[in-house]
Amino acid sequence: MEKELIETDNSAIPIAAARANRLRRLRNLANLSRKEICQDSGINLNTLIGWEVARHGGLTQPGARKFLRRIILEGIMCSEEWLLHGTGIEPHIVSSISQFNPFTNPGADIQIQQILSEIALFKKHHPNAVSMIINDESMAPSFKKGDFICGGIISREDVKNYLGMPCIILTADGKQLFRNITLGEKEGTFCLLATNLVAVSQEPLILQDITPIYIAPVIWHRKLLKSNP
Repeated sequence: MEKELIETDNSAIPIAAARANRLRRLRNLANLSRKEICQDSGINLNTLIGWEVARHGGLTQPGARKFLRRIILEGIMCSEEWLLHGTGIEPHIVSSISQFNPFTNPGADIQIQQILSEIALFKKHHPNAVSMIINDESMAPSFKKGDFICGGIISREDVKNYLGMPCIILTADGKQLFRNITLGEKEGTFCLLATNLVAVSQEPLILQDITPIYIAPVIWHRKLLKSNP
């Protein structure tokens, strides 16, 4: 068993035990049983149990990659660095990730880890950064479903400098949207406009007089490249 210690919540615990805690947290977030995790992932059930109780050295790097490929299918994403070391992108729920099925697109999981590393670096240099995966074609053709974007939250005073630009917006009812912004008719409000007005979207393509919690102009954009068949 690994002897190295790491610091978590001001107490030192063995690496294998810390990884086991993070692994269980991810499985619970994905709402999957151990048997469900092992389906189509190439992970043996007894091996997974061993990882979750930190037996025989605990979770390995190859095991972490298999586990992450499986939970991506449930819309849960985090970085390999977080699962193994507690650093990097923490677990979060995303949408439309099922289109990146690593079992039909073998290069997708590698690309996703590279993109997550870029997002982690972006957030390191932009303390007010937010990120999302685009879940529809409402901002096509420049931004497509499945693209990754990041932006930096700005003050209300600075919004006037970004009118007409694509932004990540958090609405008062907790919805994260991606739209162009313009001034609303009521003072202090904004209109959120899609660029593709024939897109199919769960959210309105035009929203009037919205008072957002935050506005983050997009300054980072990545596409997931399709692997050759």
